[in-house]
Amino acid sequence: MLRRTSYGLVAIATGLAIAVAGCGKSENNQKAYDACIASAKVPGGKLEKAEFTPFEKAQFAGMQDASIAVNVPYTLDGQTGLLQCSVVKQKDGTFTAQ
Repeated sequence: MLRRTSYGLVAIATGLAIAVAGCGKSENNQKAYDACIASAKVPGGKLEKAEFTPFEKAQFAGMQDASIAVNVPYTLDGQTGLLQCSVVKQKDGTFTAQ
């Protein structure tokens, strides 16, 4: 009986650790998404008037150099495209597009 309880506690602890780790990643992805969109929507820029898909539909990939690759589909003048950018987390917690 004690053995089953121990396995149950380990399973619960593992689940909580995964949930907490996922929260931080989602927050970083949101910041990366925001930085990517901000860099694309510069006044006078090619994508200034593009309509980007929401955060939930963007794709993210962590890179070896601690940057995050962000892919965001968009629509501009009836044409679809894909914004691809790489962002780096700064010491102050903000993200900057490269």
